[in-house]
Amino acid sequence: MLDAVGWTLPDAREQLAIFQWKPEQRPAPFRHGQSKSLQYESDGWIESGGRLNLKYSRVQSERIDVATVMVYPTGSPDRLPIFGGEWVVVSGRCHLLVLDLETAGVQPSLVTELRPLMMPVVEKWSAVFPWDGGAPEWFRDIAQPWALCSSCPQELLPQLREAYREYLSVAIDAFYRPRLEQAQSLPEAPEVTAYKMHHFEHSPGRKLLSREFPPEFVDTFLKDWHFGPAG
Repeated sequence: MLDAVGWTLPDAREQLAIFQWKPEQRPAPFRHGQSKSLQYESDGWIESGGRLNLKYSRVQSERIDVATVMVYPTGSPDRLPIFGGEWVVVSGRCHLLVLDLETAGVQPSLVTELRPLMMPVVEKWSAVFPWDGGAPEWFRDIAQPWALCSSCPQELLPQLREAYREYLSVAIDAFYRPRLEQAQSLPEAPEVTAYKMHHFEHSPGRKLLSREFPPEFVDTFLKDWHFGPAG
């Protein structure tokens, strides 16, 4: 199996280790599966106070390595941003890379706070990973001005890893760490659920996984677990 972005989950777990996490009660078939040519792994964790939800998935074959990490607030989308990172590596090239700190729903105050922190970051990294016009329309509708959405040769993956760690550091240091104690816990806010369902409806993972696994299973996996509720 191609191993191009194996650092994705270990880096996230390392940076987020300052918080305590509990694993989601996820059934085994939705954690790992394998066909003749494809394998997937997926997992999720809840911050011990029920205020953040970390979700991860990875799909690999001999030619493909796709990884996604998302950190969602649960009950305070007005105070905590969503962190998102995704990479699609095929045959020696990263055909899509996405990094963003987004909001669930319309959160003008949070966007105002994010802008001065994130614009210098995107100016730095967009020189390496310029917006190349390849983003799907549904992502353009929600992307913030500091989103990275690009492609690159595999040789630039070490720089992508640096950008990934920097975006996540901003989320942690400016928002998650100082605000977590005052953030609302579960149940999940309607804005967060709506954000997850928007991603489920447009997920490119459905097409990839449905080549090897039953479509009904893939829909359940994506809707109830990968983009599912915290729990």
